[in-house]
Amino acid sequence: MRVSVPFSATGAVALLLITGTPLGVAALIGALMLVGVVATLRRAEATPVGPVDRGQ
Repeated sequence: MRVSVPFSATGAVALLLITGTPLGVAALIGALMLVGVVATLRRAEATPVGPVDRGQ
């Protein structure tokens, strides 16, 4: 899912515009947290589950 970060950012900006909330420090911190959550979820999806062969 390479488009999840742009879609989440677009949705966040759209909701700020719809609700009339100004883009302040709190909104920017929330956007950074949203990107962090999306990136963490993407990394968790890419992590293999199961035994790892370490060549021993």
